Amino acid sequence: PYQDHDKAIASLDSARAQVDNAKSVLAQARAELGEADANNPEIRAAVATLEGAELELSYATVEAPVNGYVTDLTLSPGSYASVGSPMLSLVNTDSWRIVAYYKETQLERMRPGQPASVYLPAYPGVRFEGSIQGIGWGVEQQDGDGARGPDGVPSVTPTVDWVRMAQRFPVRITIADEDPDHPLRKGMRATVRIDTSGTSITTGVE
Repeated sequence: PYQDHDKAIASLDSARAQVDNAKSVLAQARAELGEADANNPEIRAAVATLEGAELELSYATVEAPVNGYVTDLTLSPGSYASVGSPMLSLVNTDSWRIVAYYKETQLERMRPGQPASVYLPAYPGVRFEGSIQGIGWGVEQQDGDGARGPDGVPSVTPTVDWVRMAQRFPVRITIADEDPDHPLRKGMRATVRIDTSGTSITTGVE
């Protein structure tokens, strides 16, 4: 019996020694590997390397701020882009806008938000719903080519020189919803009809 007791004590001491040794090995391994969180130098170095690679990858990717169609693309596979040189044009399809020039005598009854009907020669009989987004507050008085004048406002060429014609001001019309069966394109001509409390005012858009 005493021998069995001594053997049990010896086995217990041996087991305790093995546990202590395992704890020592574990502590040494933890010291070599460092902390398990972000304070670990090796983890910080790996994270920094990953972030640097992701940053370099982002430089190779150009994302458009809006949805649209790419046109006038001058690049081909393997070409290099140069700073300040346009390589393509993007037609924004998130928001279609029409600029119709109405006579100043017609503006009194117009207000932002009023409904508008838009008709395109490209799609006879098709009506696009829209609304007034805004009305221009100024245009150049002298002759112009339709571009912006020196004061930064649109320049509208009068129809004739010997008659005092009513000046035309830009009225911005937004299209409510695009019809996938009748896609819109930048530069299309249109006829716009604005509903002003039962009275329609129509003009053409070049």
